[in-house]
Amino acid sequence: MAGKRARGGNGHVGAYQLKDGTPRYRIAYRVTDPATGHTTNRTERGFASEKAAGKALRSALGKIESGSYVAPSRQTLEAYLLTWLDGHRVRASTLSSYRQKLRLHVIPYLGQVSLQKLTGAQISALYRQLEQDGRHDGAGGLSPRTVRYVHTILREALSSAVHDGVLQVNPTDRAKPPTAKQAASPEMTVWTPLQIRRFLDSQREHRLYALWVLYATTGMRRGEALALRWADVDLDNARVVLSRSVTRVDNKEVVSTTKTGRTRVVDLDDVTVAVLRGHKVRQAQERLQLGPRWIDQDLVFAHNGNKLGPDGTAGGFLNP
Repeated sequence: MAGKRARGGNGHVGAYQLKDGTPRYRIAYRVTDPATGHTTNRTERGFASEKAAGKALRSALGKIESGSYVAPSRQTLEAYLLTWLDGHRVRASTLSSYRQKLRLHVIPYLGQVSLQKLTGAQISALYRQLEQDGRHDGAGGLSPRTVRYVHTILREALSSAVHDGVLQVNPTDRAKPPTAKQAASPEMTVWTPLQIRRFLDSQREHRLYALWVLYATTGMRRGEALALRWADVDLDNARVVLSRSVTRVDNKEVVSTTKTGRTRVVDLDDVTVAVLRGHKVRQAQERLQLGPRWIDQDLVFAHNGNKLGPDGTAGGFLNP
């Protein structure tokens, strides 16, 4: 059967037969990439009627004209997510968290689904399943907060697919994750001043006593305190400059900027200054005892070489 020119377009509908003689229809059209100017021929097959093929062709040509056309692809969700992760530019700790959540909670369930056939209903069903039995230790489901975090990651990835012209719409926009209220963090419980005092009194002989005091008097984040260098500390003027943080990613320490990405100055009270002075003296004595085992990195709170963590290098980072 001869092909027919589509009305008002640059494509056509053609007929062919399956091996058993069943008639089928194909459409063919040309698409120009607006970014490169390169034109390619596209063919879609398997339409049961000429009417259905003509409708599909008109739809494709209309999308091309409006700039919303997305070329058909057999790429799976897993393949796209892995490519997206490889090119995603975020903090190392954030990227590690994204990889883990997608590897554990998305790819095993929907990884082999065609990216372009993924639906909001499928994603909603995934969220419900994760809430019921999503934990890999067999202890039940994930919290609504964790499931909403998975949703946030998946939405970000598929938004990139829309931006890159791989998807026309983001199916997570039609999914139903746990609400923000359901995923709210539990109310934080903090120590009273008396509890802090009792704890600090019990830890005066601990080699990291100064760290506990610094946490208690400044509210400094763990990673910020453990990345602190003596060069950042001005005891004479009672202040420290925070410009970096350390996290543990894939069993190694990674130093980056602070969580906000900004440098800030934190004032110290007299008690904290005195404790840090004493800590500096004790650290110097520790360095002398360890000799060449100590690899100096100018850290205020450094590892003492005891095998308490994956590394254990004397003078190196503590595991936050």
